[in-house]
Amino acid sequence: MNCTFETLINPEWNVPRYAAEANKITTELVCRPDVPRFSDVLPILLAYVQSRQAPGKPVLWVAHNAKQFDVPFVIQEFERCSAQVPADWLFVDSLCLARKLKKSDGNIGLLNLKALGEHYGVSSEGPSHRAMPDVQALCDILPKITLGLKLTCDGLIGEARKFYDFRKVSRM
Repeated sequence: MNCTFETLINPEWNVPRYAAEANKITTELVCRPDVPRFSDVLPILLAYVQSRQAPGKPVLWVAHNAKQFDVPFVIQEFERCSAQVPADWLFVDSLCLARKLKKSDGNIGLLNLKALGEHYGVSSEGPSHRAMPDVQALCDILPKITLGLKLTCDGLIGEARKFYDFRKVSRM
């Protein structure tokens, strides 16, 4: 069974130059009528996640630099759709975990995904700063970080925050 979901999103505004330089996603690539808007994808995303969610269990999202990028972006897009992020969606920022690990492991240098991949011997396929290659790299890197921190699954969930908790923290 394919357990991945990936799509470009039409942001309905111009992609900033710095973002296009980092991820190679340009205004010309996404601001087209054939590229769905977030409001088009949201019901599909919600149904997809719900179809894979264990009854009564939270959904755990993990992203590198989630606190500064992914979570604010997701909240903004949900709000643009007059929707709320489901209360049982939790988020872990793997960059925060890597920072904790770096304090005890002096061999870790830079904390971006590429550098962590090199540190752990994880090869990345595809361009960095694109969803699926970053997800695949993080799937290989996260277990190594959690092992270094001696984090169990329950411990990882203990590191998680609700989406709106990230918003409160990032505004401080």
